[in-house]
Amino acid sequence: MGMRLFFALWPVPPVRDALLAVQAAWRWPATARPTRRERLHVTLLFLGMVPAERFDPLLHAVDRGGVLAHGELALDNCALWHGGLAVLEAGRRCAPLQALHERLKTAAASVGLPTQARRYRPHVTLARQADGAAMPASPPCIAWPIDGFVLVASEGARGYRPVAAWDARGRRAG
Repeated sequence: MGMRLFFALWPVPPVRDALLAVQAAWRWPATARPTRRERLHVTLLFLGMVPAERFDPLLHAVDRGGVLAHGELALDNCALWHGGLAVLEAGRRCAPLQALHERLKTAAASVGLPTQARRYRPHVTLARQADGAAMPASPPCIAWPIDGFVLVASEGARGYRPVAAWDARGRRAG
């Protein structure tokens, strides 16, 4: 057995509140499914189903890899992506976040986990099935301090559950 996992930036309450304010500023069609507050995050690296025997080696690979998480992500562009995905994304590249993403990919690959080859696009999903949604008139700007990251288990309808956390210096909490 395993877990469906991903690494993420997990919002502190002021960031979550700012994300919810941006989400509330959109005009959603009846079909839209806004993301619930407890599911708002920025995915750093999606891993998919991770076999139980690879979980501890993954944690140790991240611990050994000197994975630092320090800087600030500016989320300043609302967009509608293919498939009706409404997002708040970074309008410009964030070098510290890109470096964190690459280090996590290296750690995952070192324990035999496949990673996606597509270009990394940091964003927060605000809603799904949002074709026809109207974006806010004035562009938002949320400054999200990068001061750590989490490994999250996706538990289907039950939601997301952080299973491990690292601080900005790459030290695992707890």
